[in-house]
Amino acid sequence: MERFSDVSGVPVICAETGEKAGTVETVVCKENDRVLGFLVNVGRLGNRYGFVFMEDVIDADKNLVTVFSKKNILRKKGIVREYRKNGSWSWLNKKVISDDGKLLGTIKDGVFDVNSGKISEIELSLGILEDLRDGRRRFRIEEDTEFGEEFIVLKNGGGHG
Repeated sequence: MERFSDVSGVPVICAETGEKAGTVETVVCKENDRVLGFLVNVGRLGNRYGFVFMEDVIDADKNLVTVFSKKNILRKKGIVREYRKNGSWSWLNKKVISDDGKLLGTIKDGVFDVNSGKISEIELSLGILEDLRDGRRRFRIEEDTEFGEEFIVLKNGGGHG
């Protein structure tokens, strides 16, 4: 299990050559409880992006993400705009509410399985003062969690992690 924050910013290495192919910019999530893949900064000058799907990832941890070859990194103009438009993007800063409409917080991190891409837990913030006073709260992603464009709805107030 890895945290979104642990893989963001780490190098992407090609197993075939041992070369660095880029750096993970962010974790990209599906509209459900899965990580779709990673947005990868592949540019030397400025920000040029590519995308690697989870099924093309050999391994990922807080030190590096390994793919078989550079061919596993999809390079396409406008890829950032495309994933934002389609709603597949980072869950970071998405609001989470209970099924009775109470704001539980904003997603600041998550935990996922590298092999399956399944997101098992999210870490929520209600603001910096609450974070400092009470710490961030963690919630499990359950089978009955609802995923909307604007909110994620946790049933029964969500299960604390």
